[in-house]
Amino acid sequence: MQEILDTIKRVKQTIRAYRNVLVSNQVLTRYALVDIVLKTVGWDVHDPAQVMPAWDMGHTGEKADYALLDNAGRPVSVVRVTTLSGFAMPDLAKLVRLAQESSIRFAILTDGNTWLVGDATTGRPLQDQEIMRVVLETDPENYLLVNLASLAPTNLRELDLAYFPNQPARPLENLAPPPAISPRRGVTGPLEEPTQAAQVSQLSAAQINSAEWQPVSEIVNTIMAPMMLRYPDSTVDETQGSFQRVLTRLAEYIIRHNKYFQAPVEDYDGKKRFLINLIPAHKDGTPFGAKSMLFNGWYMETDYSPADCKKNALWLIQKAGENPNNYFFS
Repeated sequence: MQEILDTIKRVKQTIRAYRNVLVSNQVLTRYALVDIVLKTVGWDVHDPAQVMPAWDMGHTGEKADYALLDNAGRPVSVVRVTTLSGFAMPDLAKLVRLAQESSIRFAILTDGNTWLVGDATTGRPLQDQEIMRVVLETDPENYLLVNLASLAPTNLRELDLAYFPNQPARPLENLAPPPAISPRRGVTGPLEEPTQAAQVSQLSAAQINSAEWQPVSEIVNTIMAPMMLRYPDSTVDETQGSFQRVLTRLAEYIIRHNKYFQAPVEDYDGKKRFLINLIPAHKDGTPFGAKSMLFNGWYMETDYSPADCKKNALWLIQKAGENPNNYFFS
């Protein structure tokens, strides 16, 4: 376990020191981040009996960066590596589909900092495919230890979902419930909360059904900050009466669901300031005044007045090409 902790610290240091290069260099991301993590949890990336690079995924015509092999040389998981902050959430569903077509059980998508694991079991609903997510820069150490240990060769080769403690309840017999998720603490302190799935679970059906919902297009007229957001797919997030949280929750939902949404994103004024960027700095190099790291490693500027937060909330939805009337607040 200490070796994993040491690796996490080393990866964090590398990300901080070379972030500007890692966002555009996939080879460096593999070499300096991904290979180190895989080796630490037990995969020897230099042993082709364990890890095979440039794995041909059958008739799909696609290649994975790695295949993690069982003792008989068959792939139990494929791994796709992107540049730092280089993927969007729909990319995991695509990789899972390719793994399914090649009869491979797991699919791992990573930029070296964020690690997503998908279960490619045929017939698993789309919303249940993601069974693990960790962010090395911001997640608590105990959370990282447990989840990264699930990637060990013995665990993946057993093909047992019980090794993934962060997954939702599954229709499998004798599967223990997942442990409570500790809050994510990162560079921005209290603005970084648990992931969306954890937020939704804290809201009761009574709270959601009794809320008075207004379209986000009307948010400019409200005085008090919203307590909840409701999205086009009817999921709900807590915002706890903070306009800054409204911004971060909207951004994370849009990034997860809109594959065309890319950073950097100017703020509504669009002159010198970025609302979202790969690094916490504006066009002229000025650091973000109050930076919040989003789940995929992008940074968001939250140093805005309530009035500007409301304008940016509407701008963010419109920038994604979506209709503010399909988003609601209460």
